[in-house]
Amino acid sequence: KSERKLQYPQEKLPIVEVENFPQLGKVVAARFIEWVQANPGGVISLPTGRTPEHFIRWVKHFLDTWGTRETVEELSGLGLLDTASRPDMASLHFFQMDEFFPINPSHKNSFSSYVKKQYAENFGLDPAKVRVMDIWTLGCKGKVNNGDLFADGIDLTVTEREPMTALERDQAAALTAVHQYCCEYEEEIRGLGIGFFLGGIGPDGHVAFNCKGKDHNSTTRLTKLNYQSAAAAAGDLGGIENSRKKHVITIGLGTIKYNPDACVIVFAAGDAKAQVIANAVNGPKHVDTPASSFYGFPGFRFYLTQSACTKIEERIFDRFIKEFGEGPGYKKDLVMDAVIDLALKVKKRLIDLSAEDFEKDRRTGHIMREQNGSSYLGALMREAHAMLRSKIERSLEPISGRRFIHTAPHHDDIMLGYLPLANNLRKDLSNEHTFVYATSGFNAVTNKLFVGFLKKALLHLEAGQGVREMVEAGYFTPSKVGDPDVVKFMNAHAARDSQAKDDAISERVLRCVARNFDPKGAQSTSPSFLKQKVEEAIVYYSRQYQGQKDAVEYQVLKGMLREFECDALWGYHGFVPSESVSHLRMGFYKGDLFTEDPQINRDVLPLLDLMRKKHPDYVTVALDPEGSGPDTHYKVLQAVSAACKLYSEETPGKDLKIWGYRNVWFRFHPREAKVIYPVELGDHAHLNDAFETCFISQKEASFPAPDYDGPFSHWTQMIQAEQYQQLVTLLGEDFFSAHPDPRMRAARGMVFINELGMGEFLDR
Repeated sequence: KSERKLQYPQEKLPIVEVENFPQLGKVVAARFIEWVQANPGGVISLPTGRTPEHFIRWVKHFLDTWGTRETVEELSGLGLLDTASRPDMASLHFFQMDEFFPINPSHKNSFSSYVKKQYAENFGLDPAKVRVMDIWTLGCKGKVNNGDLFADGIDLTVTEREPMTALERDQAAALTAVHQYCCEYEEEIRGLGIGFFLGGIGPDGHVAFNCKGKDHNSTTRLTKLNYQSAAAAAGDLGGIENSRKKHVITIGLGTIKYNPDACVIVFAAGDAKAQVIANAVNGPKHVDTPASSFYGFPGFRFYLTQSACTKIEERIFDRFIKEFGEGPGYKKDLVMDAVIDLALKVKKRLIDLSAEDFEKDRRTGHIMREQNGSSYLGALMREAHAMLRSKIERSLEPISGRRFIHTAPHHDDIMLGYLPLANNLRKDLSNEHTFVYATSGFNAVTNKLFVGFLKKALLHLEAGQGVREMVEAGYFTPSKVGDPDVVKFMNAHAARDSQAKDDAISERVLRCVARNFDPKGAQSTSPSFLKQKVEEAIVYYSRQYQGQKDAVEYQVLKGMLREFECDALWGYHGFVPSESVSHLRMGFYKGDLFTEDPQINRDVLPLLDLMRKKHPDYVTVALDPEGSGPDTHYKVLQAVSAACKLYSEETPGKDLKIWGYRNVWFRFHPREAKVIYPVELGDHAHLNDAFETCFISQKEASFPAPDYDGPFSHWTQMIQAEQYQQLVTLLGEDFFSAHPDPRMRAARGMVFINELGMGEFLDR
């Protein structure tokens, strides 16, 4: 259906390309069912994580509705020839491909638990034929487990030297048992041979947990995670401080390839994985590219979304050729993309590109031939140059008398996306701003961090000067707004008074406890009540293992800390949080592995009601149309889209504009950006101070991005600086250094915004 070839001449691995993430799951599910029909009693190994979400749903759906007309038509349309013979799932043998070490297999964030729930239960596998990696007590004495032995991390060299302590002797014995387990697991797999392997691809290109740099003929083993893989696993384990302590057991690349007739599928969605995929497809074969191990393996296939293929040159050119003749709208964007990409590749200003440069590039060479030679090029380069200049110049023009609703999936998305621009807009007093945070954000707050804040709050309640009197006077009753906490916090920050800042946070924590456990305010004037609830919360979080899903009331309590961060952020910028900040706590955000879709009544209508009240001229939204990045981004995009559609239908004469932004997860092509805003070094200093001051849950970066080990604000600065350097290349250094506006001369970064009309926004 994609009209793409399975493999182009320069590609070293075949690719099945589909349109989007849900379609990817459906197509892979059909291929899996086809294989099971042809291989009853075969051996399978399937992945964990979030990428298999739609694969699991579609396999279960097909099995549950087998034989119905709808399913027969669906599977036939996907190319399945036999829609009569129901696959014999109970006959299959399943081998878990990887697992954290050490981890209790009963914990819900263990891969063993995932396998039992998502595959054994949903697919109807025979539990006796499901092989999971249960090594929690392997090699341990008495009631000790490997979590106890390796609580402070793992040193694999303890088996290669003389142990120094009794603990090291026990650790060496346990690790030796694990190594033996891996050997036996490998032998068991090879005795049967994996027939169907399905895996994702990690940020470093890992397949299973075969990270870059590892042997292409590796076997099942205990191995250490690299930074990128540890960062990707942080969400499962309650923070990178925990995932860094873990090792993993993984089947090897050699294990996967041992059966020469195996069907091996690696699937991925979204442009975040596009570069590691292009590296694998384009070559060369190298240990830094794990998937290149499959060169020449007959049963290997990549199954990818279109956006995951955006860095593969053959497919870029093929799509270019197909779309070039489809109409003037397509052609304009395609031409500009190609010209800008060429200038960036050869590191020349747009106006300095030569006919020879155009000829050496496949896309621009095709453009030149279609436009009857080099005479067209001068006008084209001047047009591209003028287009980018106009986008930058436009951002310098004042916007006045407008109402903005700024929406964010996560609590730091707005500031990481476009804080310098938002900060400039708020300086015009005729503009009105409302900052809307869609989710509670509790997943970003670790138990250890929150217990620390709770203990400080308890101490403040018991020993703080006048705090008991504040409680008894009703200071923390739920009917009272929390703006005074923000004022105290900002005053303390200005004075560099760390104790006063802690006190302000403690008072907000006490307010959160009162709001959460006494919403009607009946007991919030009792210091003993607040003390009891704080103590109960400390006990609760202390008993939770890292990454464990909390009870709803304790999720909400954690989320209130995130909400304070946003109140503080906009208090930092002079807004009154109770008037300008809205926390919607959309109900789809529950901390589940697979996030449900937004619902109209629960998730969309509260935002629509806010739009009716505020009458916005602009709505900002984190723009991830495919839904293959952070899942919350796409769910919130769905909710915002639905609310904007309903609002536009109610106000047909209103010219509502959408500002799509991206931050550390995705980036716009310079051509896509309609507003390009200059960022000064002072803006970067301001960004970093605001982030480190207000986002108290993110100081240690417990859930960092795989591409950068450090605070998100630093990474944002680097991305904005990179976007500035792109424009310096495209327009020339003199455009900035000689510009009459000092904001342009001071620029060292750029924010890209994609402005859309409602029709264009909904069409995406």
